[in-house]
Amino acid sequence: MQALSPLDPCPERLHDIAGALLNFLVQYNRLPPTLEDLKPVQGGAALVLTCPLSNQKYLYNPDGIKFPPNRWAIVYDPAPSHSNYRWAIVFSEATQRGGTPIPSNLAIPETEFKSATQIPTR
Repeated sequence: MQALSPLDPCPERLHDIAGALLNFLVQYNRLPPTLEDLKPVQGGAALVLTCPLSNQKYLYNPDGIKFPPNRWAIVYDPAPSHSNYRWAIVFSEATQRGGTPIPSNLAIPETEFKSATQIPTR
């Protein structure tokens, strides 16, 4: 399997989106209805809401896709375009009760992503 490229601009784009999400969350005490409702961090460039490799719009799920331990992917690549990985903004639980969740950018292997999104059968 090919390694992730250190020159991939996707994590930087997601970092900018994560900052805007965090600002929105702190200001309104909720996540935005859509990514288009976000404004760049003060002094920052306009947000780019598409993956640079696939040119597809990032997917946004304010409820998140649950990943252990206590992490939720809320913005992620629509396809495993990065050497069979999907870059994602993942929120972890706040370290303090009632605190703001902590966002980070993670490259999630497609196998892990698929298993997290499968609906269990009865």
